[in-house]
Amino acid sequence: MSSPQHDLSAWRISIPRVEPRQEAGREVYIFHIHIKRIDVNTNSGEKVEWEVERRFHEFYVLESKLHEFHGGFDFEDAQLPSKRSFVVAKNIAFMEKKRPAFEKYLRILLTKPFLRGSQLLYRFLASEEEFVTKFLPDVNLGKIMKSVSTKVIKERGQHLEPFLQSFLSSVEEPKPKPGIPTEEINPEKIIKDMLSDPVHGNNACQMFDRSSLKMPDQRSPGDLQHLNGIFDYILYIARSVFEVSAGMHHLLFLAKKLIQNTLETFLDYYLSYKMDLVASEVEMEKLIKLLTEVLFIDDDPPRTDTQKLERKDEAFKQMINFFPDILGKILGEENFIAGCKIIFDGLQCPKLNKHLAYVLLDVVVQEVFPELADEKIGESLTGYDEDHYKN
Repeated sequence: MSSPQHDLSAWRISIPRVEPRQEAGREVYIFHIHIKRIDVNTNSGEKVEWEVERRFHEFYVLESKLHEFHGGFDFEDAQLPSKRSFVVAKNIAFMEKKRPAFEKYLRILLTKPFLRGSQLLYRFLASEEEFVTKFLPDVNLGKIMKSVSTKVIKERGQHLEPFLQSFLSSVEEPKPKPGIPTEEINPEKIIKDMLSDPVHGNNACQMFDRSSLKMPDQRSPGDLQHLNGIFDYILYIARSVFEVSAGMHHLLFLAKKLIQNTLETFLDYYLSYKMDLVASEVEMEKLIKLLTEVLFIDDDPPRTDTQKLERKDEAFKQMINFFPDILGKILGEENFIAGCKIIFDGLQCPKLNKHLAYVLLDVVVQEVFPELADEKIGESLTGYDEDHYKN
């Protein structure tokens, strides 16, 4: 059951009542589960409160599936009453006595960090369909292999070739039915389309004439600025982007002499702390789910040009509001807005973003596979980067 990302830890659960009901000539008992969300308001357009009905055996299906898919996590404090206790004759008084245990079980599940985005728990609390064991199709590979081996034994080497041909034909993908002939693929047209891509240009490095490549003008060593550390970048951005006055630049240069080491030590600690949070199991699970939704469950229609401009303006406003007001007063409102606009527009360039994505991918790959840091491999990667990014 596909659903948008929900933080189930922000849901509140109660089971206010149990009621008997006649179904197919027998009496069953229905648990009424009341759900309330505290992460949305009544004006958001989403449901804030609702009830879902579950029979007692559906709770045990949920318990079984959670252990099956999340068996590596701790469920010791989340236990349902023994199922054997329900073998005795059940009545409304007995079921009402068990109701607090079922309510406590669900509440504990909602406190588990690894279940905050659980599709199983979301389906149990949000779907009106019966929660049964076989809500997903099962493939019994053992039965298939057993049947195949039995047929081979029966053949005993006789007529084996027809049997193998029949078996192979049964597992092959069916051939497409004859229909309207498709347009013949033209490789030259594909290459031409790749070269004229409006976003990335010659993204595939096809038909590239290096004799026409213009190399950038060589600068003298005196024109190059060697930046080392966060404070050097702050000075460079303040002078080149925000165009601060010479007096302010001298004050920043003086501050560099006084607090450079302290600031850079703090930032190193802060970034390391943030990276540890991002690399935690819960956050990585959330990032993987968000990436999955973007790649495979994004059913939103394409945005129009007007919507893209509105989102761009809103993003720029949020960027301005992110910085403290005193920064605008120090730099001057006009210089501050103009400098933020330069940085913001620079982040909107698809080619630069593609280049940045490749650089970050290289870093991630070398972190995951340290053996790539070998000198020979490093030299070949460096050669590839230079040849690839020149375009």
